[in-house]
Amino acid sequence: SIELDGEPEVIFREPSSSAITRHYALLVDTGLSWASAVAAREEALANPSLKSTRHGGPTGFWQQVRSNKVVLAVEASTSSDSATRLCRVLRPTLHTSGKPQYVRFGQLTERYRAVLDDRAAAKLWDSEYNETEEQRRREVHLLCGAILPVWSSLQNVLAQERIRAMQQLTVRRSQVGDQPIIGVALSKEGIERLKSIL
Repeated sequence: SIELDGEPEVIFREPSSSAITRHYALLVDTGLSWASAVAAREEALANPSLKSTRHGGPTGFWQQVRSNKVVLAVEASTSSDSATRLCRVLRPTLHTSGKPQYVRFGQLTERYRAVLDDRAAAKLWDSEYNETEEQRRREVHLLCGAILPVWSSLQNVLAQERIRAMQQLTVRRSQVGDQPIIGVALSKEGIERLKSIL
């Protein structure tokens, strides 16, 4: 999930055109909450061709045998051959918008055991979700709006950024509520340096 961390800040207003350059601070959580995991499972099971773990199918919560970590498996192909049938795996640390991870149904049943009790699955899920909060949540800073009026100053800041070897613009698109935000990604320190130059 993505949410605003405070109100957008106007850091530059171009005098001749009144074009505005804004700084957006965003909090990005790359994890998947229990409620979102249950919603993803229910959405998948709305497809009548998919079976839940309660009915012998792969779609549902599974606990890894070795580490006791929990995953949500969602059937991605309905082949009757378990060697070729694929399941998408979702984790408390991996949001549905993240890069998909897949496992064959045969591998799923070898490495995991089905968790049929939602209360037990919720306890495992929430435990891992809460333990990984520090790794899941990060702050992202975007410079949005009129970029050209601050171009030379922006280039100076990018040259000083940690990724000195690349010195390239990283453009990000985010969706906060109903509002799409597109901007140049900078570190918090980079934003502060740019503000001091302007």
